[in-house]
This record gives sequence, structure tokens and C-alpha cells, in this order.
Amino acid sequence: MGSIVIGSIVDRARRTLLELKVGQTSGVDAGWDRTLELLPLANAAIRAICAAIPSAYAKNESFQLASGSKQTLPAGGTLLLSVPHNLGADGATPGRAVEFMERMAIACIDPNWPSTTGTAVEAIIYDPRDPKVFWAYPRPTGTWYVQLVYAADPPDVAAGNIDSATIAVDDKYDTPIHDYIVGYAVLKNFLPGEYPKAAFFLQRFEQATGITLQRTTAFAPLDQAAAVQVPDALGKP
Repeated sequence: MGSIVIGSIVDRARRTLLELKVGQTSGVDAGWDRTLELLPLANAAIRAICAAIPSAYAKNESFQLASGSKQTLPAGGTLLLSVPHNLGADGATPGRAVEFMERMAIACIDPNWPSTTGTAVEAIIYDPRDPKVFWAYPRPTGTWYVQLVYAADPPDVAAGNIDSATIAVDDKYDTPIHDYIVGYAVLKNFLPGEYPKAAFFLQRFEQATGITLQRTTAFAPLDQAAAVQVPDALGKP
């Protein structure tokens, strides 16, 4: 989780839009409601980052195993990243390291592995095609914990928390979130002459994150986007 308050990014994006004269009607504070229009775009930017880069919002916590070898990620979990080690029966005692193993490799040495019990988890079986499920081998009897690292859905920031909640991802995504907000806000304005502005900011988002956005609107060519005049307040593109 980052340390930057999401409202500060929203406000910076709003200033950019006003400086670009996108959606402005009259007066310096006209247009672009920060909670109704821009905060949802900030939340969408963070979701887009986490969907493409699962480790951008990861949780690292003590996890109590369910009965049996089959396990399911906690609510909100999307992808298993790592199971570093056992945590014992109390969930606080670091123990044996855990490794990932292929299902067939374990089946070759222990055909009955789903029902095998032991004194500690030695291996995790995981298939990314079923990303929310994993298997612990062997399953220790009774209550048992492991250290679990997993990707999760980032929580949306509610309007009432815009000036207190920090972004769910690392601070390095500050500028990409800004660019995403501005780019999609320009598209929302829906004036063909402003497409190059949208292209400029969304391409900056893509270049910074390595994410290719789904586009439903034809964008201006790259050379046109590069010619967009960006306000000095943004800093270097």
C-alpha cells in the first residue's frame, strides 16, 4: 500500500484538465466533480494496474488451513503468489520452508497425497488455471497455519474517504493513476478534437505500467498525441 492520499492525485488530475481547458465552462473551479467524476476513474486506474500486475496489491499474512488438503484463498484473493513457510499450530511460530511442486511429481511418490497427513506442510500444489485454489501436502492434523502471500482485489476508495485514504498500490504508480484519470476524463468529454490529448495521457499510462488498455474509441496517431501541449504543472512527460 502506498502513502499518497488518493485525493491529492484526483486534485492534480483535475487541475490538469482545467489547464487543458477540457470540460471547463467558466471560472477556475468549474467542471470535474472530484468525487462523482474523477474518484471513480482513480479507483478504475488502480483496478487496471492490479489486474495486469497482480503483485501490485499483495497481502502477506498468517493463514489457517481448512480441513483436508484443498485450500481456498481468503475472500478477495485473486492469485497465489507464495507460501514461504509453516507457522505452526498457533499461527505465530515460523517453521519448515514450503516449496511449490507439480501435481504429477507428488503423485509419483505418493499416489494418495490428497489424504496424506504429516507434521508440517512440505509442498504446495498450484494450478494458475484455477487461481483461487491450492493444495497443501501433507496436511498436518488439527489446527495449522502457513505464511500466505497472495494478490487481491484492491478496495475502492469511498467518496467520504477521498481526503484520508491512501492508494492501495505503491507510490510509484502516482503519475500513471493521474494519467489514467486525465485520459479517460478527456474521452468522457467526447469531443473529437481532444482525442490526441486522451491518447497522450493513456499512452503515458501504458508506457509507465506496461499495460495495454482496451480501447473502444479511435485514438489519434502517436505523432499527433506527442504534439499535445502539456501544462508545466505536470512536470516532464
